Amino acid sequence: MSVLAFMLLFATGASAEWRIDIQSRLVSPGQQGVTVDFILYWEVELGSLSIPVVVRELDPGSFWSGTLPYDTCGKASSHPYAHGVSWNWSIPWAEVVEELRPSVPRSPCSTEGDVGYDGVSPDHFYISALMIAPPGSTAPGPPPEPTGSAVLTITFDVTDNLGQFEFDTACYSGSFHWVFILDNDPHWPWCNYAGPPGDPESCGNVFTFNKGVITIAPCDCAALFGDVTGDASVNPQDVTYMVQYVYMANDLRVQAPNCPLQAGDVTGDGAVNPQDVTFYVQYVYMGNDMFCSDPCGP
Repeated sequence: MSVLAFMLLFATGASAEWRIDIQSRLVSPGQQGVTVDFILYWEVELGSLSIPVVVRELDPGSFWSGTLPYDTCGKASSHPYAHGVSWNWSIPWAEVVEELRPSVPRSPCSTEGDVGYDGVSPDHFYISALMIAPPGSTAPGPPPEPTGSAVLTITFDVTDNLGQFEFDTACYSGSFHWVFILDNDPHWPWCNYAGPPGDPESCGNVFTFNKGVITIAPCDCAALFGDVTGDASVNPQDVTYMVQYVYMANDLRVQAPNCPLQAGDVTGDGAVNPQDVTFYVQYVYMGNDMFCSDPCGP
C-alpha cells in the first residue's frame, strides 16, 4: 500500500464523552484555501486513533479540488512530504499519521465509487494516530479533553459548482471498517471506545460521530456590509451590538446566510474583536470607512 495521508476526526460536547465532529463550512464557488477543523473529545489519556473517511458529493460537481491534503509520514509541521495538513497535538511525538491510498475495499466493505485519491467523488482516506506507550513505558499520551480539541485542520480548494459535499466515516477496508479510539493502557487487550454496540472489542461507551458538510453557495454579505442589526443600515445601534458582543459576550448580531465572514468582521481577518469595534466607531461617528473592500473574498 502506498502511504499518502491526512486528516483526523474529532469532537464537541459539554460533558465528558467520546466524540468526533468535522466542521461544516459555507464557502464561495471556486474558493481556495478552505479550512476544516476536526475536533475530538475524549475522557481518558489517549492512546491511538484509527479513522476511515470518505469525501462524497451530495450535488453533482460540488466537490473539493486542487492539491488534496496529505501527510505521508508524520506531523506536517516538520515532514517535507505534506500539504494542507496542520496538527495541533499537545504531545508532539504523538503525531504518527498515515493515509493509505484507497484500494478496492475488502469485505465487509462495499465497492462503492472510484479507487483514486483524485478529486473525483468519492475520495477515501484513512487516519492513524499512534500514541500507545510501549510495554513497560511510562510515556504519557495526550491528557483528557472533555471540552474538545481541534486536533487537525485540513486545507483545500473547491469547485465552481453550487451545492454540497460531505466528510463522513465509511468502511475503508476489511480491517479498517469503523472508527477505533484506544486509551494509553499498555496492557493487552485494549478496547475500542468508539466500537459499535455488540462488538467484542467495544468498551461499551457511547460514541458520537458528526460528519461535516461543505456548502458551495453564491456570496451574499447583504446590500450594506457591516449591518449586524438587520435594519439595512449601519448606525449607532450596530456599534452597540458590537460592543455587547466583543466586551460583554452578549451576541445579538444578525448573520447574513451566505456570507463567508461572520457578522461584524469588517476587517476581514476571520475574527470579531476590538479592532472591528474601532472600525465601526470610525465609520458611524467619524465618517471614516475602513471596512474591508471585498467581504466575499477576505
